[in-house]
Amino acid sequence: MEMDATASDKKDGRDLRRVLTTIPATSIIVAGVIGTGVFIKAKVMIVNVQTPGMVLLVYLLAGLLTLGGSLVYAELSTMIPRTGGQFNYIGAAFGRRLAFLSSWTAFCARLSGTAAIAILTVVFLNDLLGGTLSPMALKFLPILFIGIVTLLNLSSVRSMGWFATAMTLVKIVLILLVSLTALKATQGSWEFYSLSITESLGEMDSKLPSGGFGGFSAAMLGALWSYAGWGYIATIAGEVKNPSKTLPRSLVGASLLIISFYILINMAYFFALTPTEIANIPAGRSVAAMVMESVGAPFMVSVMAIGLFLSSLGTMHSGMLTDSRVPYTIASKGLAPKALGRISQKGVPTYSVLIIGIGGMVLTTTGSFDLLTDLCVFITLSFSALASASLFVLRKTHPNTHRPYRVWGYPVIPALYIGVILFLLINTFIAMPERSAAGLLLVLLGLPVYSYYSRKIAPDNPKDWLAPDPEQA
Repeated sequence: MEMDATASDKKDGRDLRRVLTTIPATSIIVAGVIGTGVFIKAKVMIVNVQTPGMVLLVYLLAGLLTLGGSLVYAELSTMIPRTGGQFNYIGAAFGRRLAFLSSWTAFCARLSGTAAIAILTVVFLNDLLGGTLSPMALKFLPILFIGIVTLLNLSSVRSMGWFATAMTLVKIVLILLVSLTALKATQGSWEFYSLSITESLGEMDSKLPSGGFGGFSAAMLGALWSYAGWGYIATIAGEVKNPSKTLPRSLVGASLLIISFYILINMAYFFALTPTEIANIPAGRSVAAMVMESVGAPFMVSVMAIGLFLSSLGTMHSGMLTDSRVPYTIASKGLAPKALGRISQKGVPTYSVLIIGIGGMVLTTTGSFDLLTDLCVFITLSFSALASASLFVLRKTHPNTHRPYRVWGYPVIPALYIGVILFLLINTFIAMPERSAAGLLLVLLGLPVYSYYSRKIAPDNPKDWLAPDPEQA
């Protein structure tokens, strides 16, 4: 039996249940972030910026940017602790049209993200099997894994939260094992940090942006993909218990933890292998796996391959949990098919989960990993900047609204966060105009969809966005 969330607005679609406490909420962030890019993106990033020191700097800057965004979202999500995340913030500050476009593009971006993570999951499985998967298997298995994760996401949110906690422990142990093993490598050397790429690259890698602002921007996109997912807990804020305390703790705590682990493992990569060796890692192999092979740790190669495979499955699982709340939210507002706003007796938006899964399956057949991640990051950053800008608008237009948490360093921290994002977007557009234009096209495609559905519902009322939430703890 299913219930239609659009049938009543008394709880703003609150048939979803507040069950997530601090540990599961933090774990959902960590499980959704770690497990993809950090194990593979170093290969592309060293081509972009050419030296190990620059790769570490990019990861640090991207991490600080993520932390700034976490502080901003901590205030916004506790001010409006509802399912939908930035849809609510942008709607309250800039109106329903832009709010819809933000969720429309987030939906498209997250389909790309699901497909990209599924492709990576098969890369890690290929590592586990020693690179023996056939080309047909490499194309079919991402679809199979998305199907499995889709079925898992039809269970209760409470059980998914604890599953994410278990996956987070796997990821932490894995990163520590890989890092410590690589840092003990007898052939490793800190002198590798003084080297840059000196040999010819493969055909694909030689076409990547390298050096200068173009290379820096491309590397930042790679690092930000590794951090992607930090703000998705805000998308399920309506399912977080005691959001005024849980959301800030989970956002900031998870960000600091992830930054530390990312710096550690990338330091280990470039201690064990030279920049040129990492740049020339064969296609279809992860950097982490090749590092373990190079240091002569056969047992760790197997352990790491299993861990990476489980880690990427965990990332896909947590990502689909939060991603499915995007179509659910716009449907509950009457801006998408009503079926997407229906939830099961377990408190799960069944059809929204299914559309994320099916859409991800389709996209696995249409693009490469790097194309999908660059497109995902570009359009996600665009509306992340707009959502962050809503903080300034809401501080001015609704100064007396209850804010359990206020951004440290306001207005400097939010302004810096927005400024850096705009800088990256401009440079990314210059360096990769085709992919950037594709992201903008996705935004424009949402306009006729909005026009079709908005004509059937009541005019936008600014007061609705900040109406008190009766379930806020």
